[in-house]
Amino acid sequence: MLWVSDNGIPDLGGDNEEETCYFDEVNQPVVICDGAYRKVTVELKIHKLAVTALLVEFDEDLTLGSDELSDLDEATPCVHAFRALRALIQRCVADAMLSGNIFADELLQHVYRWFCSPRSKLHDPALLRMLQKAMNKVLALLLREFRNSGSTIIFANYSKVILDTGKADLNAAQTYCDSLLETLQKSTLFEWIDLEPTQFWHSLLFMDQYNYGGIQSRPDQTSDDSPVDIVSRWNIADSLPKETQDHFTLIVSEFLYLPWKFAQDQASKRANVRDDDSCTPSITAAAAETFQSSIESYFTHKLLKIVSAIVLQVREKGKSHALELIKHVCAVLELDQNVQPEIQIMKKNLLKLVHVREFASEAQFQKCSIFFTLPNVICSYCNDCRDIDLRENSALLSQEWRCSVPECGQPYDREMMEASLLQIARQRERTCHLQDLVCLKCNQIKAAHLAEHCGCAGSFRLKESAIVFKDKMEVLLNIAVHQRFELLKECVSWILELS
Repeated sequence: MLWVSDNGIPDLGGDNEEETCYFDEVNQPVVICDGAYRKVTVELKIHKLAVTALLVEFDEDLTLGSDELSDLDEATPCVHAFRALRALIQRCVADAMLSGNIFADELLQHVYRWFCSPRSKLHDPALLRMLQKAMNKVLALLLREFRNSGSTIIFANYSKVILDTGKADLNAAQTYCDSLLETLQKSTLFEWIDLEPTQFWHSLLFMDQYNYGGIQSRPDQTSDDSPVDIVSRWNIADSLPKETQDHFTLIVSEFLYLPWKFAQDQASKRANVRDDDSCTPSITAAAAETFQSSIESYFTHKLLKIVSAIVLQVREKGKSHALELIKHVCAVLELDQNVQPEIQIMKKNLLKLVHVREFASEAQFQKCSIFFTLPNVICSYCNDCRDIDLRENSALLSQEWRCSVPECGQPYDREMMEASLLQIARQRERTCHLQDLVCLKCNQIKAAHLAEHCGCAGSFRLKESAIVFKDKMEVLLNIAVHQRFELLKECVSWILELS
């Protein structure tokens, strides 16, 4: 029996005086393998992952026979509901395929949105977590197939995956991608997943999904000789002074373009002599050797001039501005493991100009440690689902939130966004009050309620300190102020006053 509820909290037929405690943010899998990828890479958009997870006949523990177990106690009460929903989806697939039922097709397209939305009459966070455990397993199996086919996983989540094809030629990469997708469609496990190639990159410098740059291929491009576009999307550059942001973008773009251009020129010269593919290894070796020598001959000299000019032009803050530029540029260039020793020597020489030691604390690059992710933001127009990271993508704080799909771009529902943020704020406050105590010495959770000290004679501390909780709430308050969420602002301000 399923209970209908209007407030986003499942009515399980019991006493609802004490509000059920649910996790506000589900830990969704994100695979990140940072580095410099000098071969052609492809970005694939994933469709119908939730439908595939519902159709696949997993074991009851959702592990396909393995002994990996997580949060089974919370998911166990909704196993029967999950089976009923699986049967419903199977009937919808049959109706959509056999009779062309448009309503069944609409339900399949919006099934994950129905699971995530608190406005759903049968919304159950435990049921959503059970579905996401199944999606985690399907995604892991999909990534395993990619690795077995010879691809390298650069990035992967529920909505997209970026692969290094290992092909130096764009046409060969496109052929490889088509063959890979055709093979996956023949598999009974992945026959319902739609993988759409959305972008090819000739060269990609990848730190994470918010910090990357690459040489992008055009949709009408048929060969490597066509004009290319250099994309630079580095949110870490927003923390740099405005005087140094253009220098950062230029250096990183040249770091991408020059090795690729040299390899293309060498390939064209040797193609005129020999038409076979035996020259590819020597081209790669020559490009790598030339690139390593250009670090000292070109990039080091150019950065030395830029840093010296910054120190002279900006008198008071010139040293700090130059130091930030050095740290950010070297952190990005060190993504290429082939030239890491040369980059470290270059960094050491640059730090001498600002009188900072190589291993000093102020010379170490650090990304923002406090972040906030709003999960499962679904566009009501195109049904695109993504997680919004407001700390990494700081531009979202001062502008209207819109769908990231280029063909859509419609604004998100502000009331739903504020309601989700308000629920997260209340949940974080409740979690802070109900958190465990941890021993300072052995790091074990306090088991005896009346004990003043741990069995190892250590003292207890809060699992999450008051400072960390306050920082998290201030992030929500900052979002409320920029987006003019008055109810969220009032709620968070009240929580901060009490804490």
